[in-house]
Amino acid sequence: MLFPLLQLSHQQSELYLVFLMSRPASQSDQSHTLSFIDKASRKLWKTNNLSPQQRQDSSHGFSNRYGVTPFNPTIEHTTNYPGFHKIVWTNIKFPITAEYDITIAVDDNVRLRIGDQVDIQKDGFAVRGDWRTATGTTVYRKRVREGTYTLTADLEQIRGGKYGMNANSMLLAIDIRAVGTIETEVEIKSWNKNPFAVSMAIEAPPPEPPLRLPPDDSDGKCPTNPIWSTILPGSSDSWYPCEYKPWSEFTNTYALSPVPPLDTPGSDGVGALYKNSWKMSAPYAGYYILKGTVEDTGKLFVNGKEITGLSSPTI
Repeated sequence: MLFPLLQLSHQQSELYLVFLMSRPASQSDQSHTLSFIDKASRKLWKTNNLSPQQRQDSSHGFSNRYGVTPFNPTIEHTTNYPGFHKIVWTNIKFPITAEYDITIAVDDNVRLRIGDQVDIQKDGFAVRGDWRTATGTTVYRKRVREGTYTLTADLEQIRGGKYGMNANSMLLAIDIRAVGTIETEVEIKSWNKNPFAVSMAIEAPPPEPPLRLPPDDSDGKCPTNPIWSTILPGSSDSWYPCEYKPWSEFTNTYALSPVPPLDTPGSDGVGALYKNSWKMSAPYAGYYILKGTVEDTGKLFVNGKEITGLSSPTI
């Protein structure tokens, strides 16, 4: 795992690492349409506004407790929305391979699919369109492998009448429960079979270029020569002092590199243009001799005027 960059101030710092081996939590063994009403692919409404206590009371019936519908049942509509209405729930987790009791009540018909594990056709009426032949609530026991699935319900409404709370409404109620109780048991293993450890390392950032101080001329003697060089402070950008065996003594004395002189592949900084500038104070008028070398190529400007003739660093 990669962590974000860690910024430390220039003082003593302490880094704390807390880690623990967690125990898996027990899994819920129940899912129903009402608990997932806000997680469907389309807006759903409760078919009955029962209180939480009333929904636990079996006397209200399965359909009344868990029923949902794809259209607002509290108002009267000019149609009953005949045809098929797809309702999809994604990322439904079945925590263990087991048998599940899938309870369904529907008005009018529904085809329920759970991934590639379950495909159920539930007709709400034995005789299509005849409310007197209602099939009620049906429990289907199906084996489902552990995994995360998409539940798809194709809810069918038979043509006829107007849609509303008291007239030809649609309803779908589904409850899924594992047979028995699902509990997670922690398996006792040795450390060698279930290792538990952490390893970390902090890499320091590249060091800043060293601070360079001007020579001390307080003894009243002539100014030190050279009167100015690249290694003196005052540059617009901090570069790195460097040495390279094939270079001349002059170059190795005053050379600066815009990138750290590292022995690491890819650290040569090719393909980029680097600029730096210095301010020099001339203590008196006269002719000054400027000597310089460069590797590989470069341009030198003095007061905006290009100076040519920089030689090879080996000279």
